[in-house]
Amino acid sequence: MTKCTTKNKVRQVMDELVARFESGDVPAALAVAIIRPPKDRPCSRWSFHNRVLQSLEGTADARGYRQWQQVGRQVKKGAKAFTILGPRMVTETKEDKRTHEEVKRSKLIGFVAIPVFRYEDTEGEALPGYEPPEPPPLEEVAARLGVTVSYAGSDGGTAGGYWVEEKKIVLASHDPSVYLHELAHAAHYQVEPTLKPTGEDPYKEIVAELSAAALARLYLPADQQNLGYKRGYIAYYAKRQEITLAKACLNVLATVGKVLALILDQQQDDAQTGADAA
Repeated sequence: MTKCTTKNKVRQVMDELVARFESGDVPAALAVAIIRPPKDRPCSRWSFHNRVLQSLEGTADARGYRQWQQVGRQVKKGAKAFTILGPRMVTETKEDKRTHEEVKRSKLIGFVAIPVFRYEDTEGEALPGYEPPEPPPLEEVAARLGVTVSYAGSDGGTAGGYWVEEKKIVLASHDPSVYLHELAHAAHYQVEPTLKPTGEDPYKEIVAELSAAALARLYLPADQQNLGYKRGYIAYYAKRQEITLAKACLNVLATVGKVLALILDQQQDDAQTGADAA
C-alpha cells in the first residue's frame, strides 16, 4: 500500500466518523463502546475511537482475517472488511541530557488503516459466550415473564433486541441499561397484548426507554444510569412524532406505570419466594 493510499484511507475513516456524528448514529454507539469487551477479544486492546467504529458496524467482535483463522473461524466469501486505525510508530535513539546515555523511545508519526471483519461475517468454531462478568439487575424477572436472555454479537448495529414471537432478549452489550430497555419491551407486550410486533416504533421506544430510566434510578448506581443519554433517546422519538419531550412522556405515562408494575411485581414475587425458602 502506498503512502498516499494509506493517508487517503485514514482520511476516509475519519470522514465517515464525522458523518455518523452529523447523522446522529454515534450516541448509541458510544453507549455500547464504553463497555470494555472481554479480554480474550482483540478489540479489548483497541482505542475507544476504534471501538466506536466497531459499534457503528453493528458488531461486538471484529478481527483481522488471520486472527479469525487462529480461533477456528473463516471469513465468509464476499464479506467486506471495515477499517480501523492503528498507530504508526518509529523508534528514535536520543541522548539523555542528564546521564548522557543513549535512550530508545517510541514516537507516533501517524496512523495506518487496518482491515477487520465482523464476527457476523465469519463461520466456523463456536467462541466463548458474551456473558457479562455479573448479571444485570432484575435478571430473574425475565425468566418469570417467560423470556430468555442471551448474549451475542450485535446484529444490525443495535446493542440489544427483543424478539416478540420467540420471547427472547438478545444483548450485545454489558450495559445494564440495555437489558432494562429490552426487559421493558418484553413487559410492554404483556400489558398491551394487542401491540403488533413491528419494527422500530416511536411509541414503543419511548415506553421502553422511560421505563428503563425509572428502573435505572431504582437499581443502578449513579454512574451507570446514563440519564442524559436516555433523555436524548426519548427526545429523538418525540421529535419524530413532532411533539415535545414532556408531551411524549405524558402520553405514555399510564402505559409505563403498567410496565413498571408488572416488572416490580415479578421482582417482589422473587424476593418473597426467597424469603419463604429461607
